[in-house]
Amino acid sequence: LHTFARSIRARVAADAGRTAEALDHLERSSWGMVESIFEAEALDRYYRAELLSELGRHAEALDWYRTIAERATYELVYVAPARWRQGRLYENAGDRARAVEAYRTVTRVWREADPPLREIVTQASRRLRTLGAERSPEPETRLP
Repeated sequence: LHTFARSIRARVAADAGRTAEALDHLERSSWGMVESIFEAEALDRYYRAELLSELGRHAEALDWYRTIAERATYELVYVAPARWRQGRLYENAGDRARAVEAYRTVTRVWREADPPLREIVTQASRRLRTLGAERSPEPETRLP
């Protein structure tokens, strides 16, 4: 339960504007094989990437976003949001090819998303047009 408590403390600190403290709580967490709350680890990894990005540690954030959906199927809910964030970071860094790849994943994975989530797909499509890559290559048969 200490790990779960750190996760909650991280969110409280971040909500209070203490991003570095929030990240520290997550960095001191040790998920391993925590019993019934194992699924929370995926959220913490996504959240850690968000905090790193907010602190300007973009390369580290990209590394954490890349870990999403590598461990279990319940992490798939984070694929599109993580790829959206990756696309933004890659685009800001001038890496057009990786940005395009990330945005295409968003539009492919969430092409039939529920209405509240469609805005991210719309934004990703807009970014693809801006980058001159509105046409998607042949659809892939696997998730990212």
